[in-house]
Amino acid sequence: MAEDSRSGSWWQTLPGILTGAATLVTAIGGVLVVINKFVHQDGPPTVAVVRVIDLSPDAARAELERLGLRVGTTQMVPASTASEGKVTQQDPAPGAQVAKGSVVNLTVGSAAAPKALVEVPPLVTLTLHAARSKLQQAGLRVGRAEFVQASPNARGRVTDQFPTAGTKVPSKTVVALQVGADAPVEPTPAPNASPAPSPTDALVEVPRVTDLGARQAKDVLEHFDLRLGALEPVTTRDASAMGKVLRQQPLAGDQVPRGTAVTLYLGRLEPQQPPSVRVPWLVNLSASDAQAALERSGLAVGTRTYVQSRPGLAGKVTGQVPAEGALVAQGTAVNLSIGRIAVIPVSSNVSAKVASGKVTIPPIASLGSVAVPRLTNLTVSEARAALETRSLRLGPIQSVETAPNLAGRIARQDPPEGRVVAKGTGVKLYVGRVVSATRID
Repeated sequence: MAEDSRSGSWWQTLPGILTGAATLVTAIGGVLVVINKFVHQDGPPTVAVVRVIDLSPDAARAELERLGLRVGTTQMVPASTASEGKVTQQDPAPGAQVAKGSVVNLTVGSAAAPKALVEVPPLVTLTLHAARSKLQQAGLRVGRAEFVQASPNARGRVTDQFPTAGTKVPSKTVVALQVGADAPVEPTPAPNASPAPSPTDALVEVPRVTDLGARQAKDVLEHFDLRLGALEPVTTRDASAMGKVLRQQPLAGDQVPRGTAVTLYLGRLEPQQPPSVRVPWLVNLSASDAQAALERSGLAVGTRTYVQSRPGLAGKVTGQVPAEGALVAQGTAVNLSIGRIAVIPVSSNVSAKVASGKVTIPPIASLGSVAVPRLTNLTVSEARAALETRSLRLGPIQSVETAPNLAGRIARQDPPEGRVVAKGTGVKLYVGRVVSATRID
């Protein structure tokens, strides 16, 4: 019984013994593996570099540090909006085996620096000079200038532009212009263009600037590397040509060296003489009728001098200066002499005798005065005879230009006809002569 009891107890303890032996073998194997790892390892432990592309810099740093790696250099480069603020490249690449503690260099996308945009200003209707100044103020450049046929009002001015006004473009963008001209002109390159040099580079073709104003013509000439020369006036009767270029020297199309001065001939209105009219006959007209007659002829009433005259001429024109028939400029003032009755001073007793009819008033002529006769249209000899019959004498004679029908005859007289003067007074005569014709080539 005792032997059976010992035999059963052994079988019962065998599984525990086997389990303990297996555990011991496993532990010994692990120890051997660890010992072998440390014995046969040549350097520090390595890790596979993790992919950090498309992560933010902070997230990439955390991921690398979790594996025992460090962030090296971080380079910022312009990138698209989708990659802005994210890792776009890494070195070493993902999956590479590196030692723990190694550095990984990162490239991070940054927002691209936007180009400054400016608004293209409106240039149409401006002169080429003004358009160039406005573009420079906006930070833009003048590009190709094309001269196209245009109406007179648009010549020398911008008729079109590209890009159009209001367009947002980067700074220093070149703006092409169309400029009005009286005839199409070959397009010219932008002033900043640098074509390949050639033997003819020193020569330019003179553009046509006729019908332009001086300032507009100057802008066009400068665009062709020419300069404005002398400004010479040219007489013209066309009011629309005043101040515009009528001729130029050198002529349009001539080949001249760059920087050549171009002389411009500008229109200037020919001085206009006021229209001439003939002075009407006013003697024996009332003052109001004489004024109306002068106004109908485009003339005006000048001074009015009241002179003693016979009763029949009281209140009427007795003389006029200039005389009737004289050619004068429209608007000229004509001086009038108007008659009035002579007042004869007498004593009170004489007045009583006059009232009773016992005294007769002598005529004016008997008092030593006489009215000047009309001498116009007479020859000098005829005028002398007429004056002598009135006890007057011939005064100075002056020659004046008149119409052919008054040549050699009295055109005016001073004192005028009807003026009451003392006997023996000299009368100045103005004798007409024909206006000499002047030939104008």
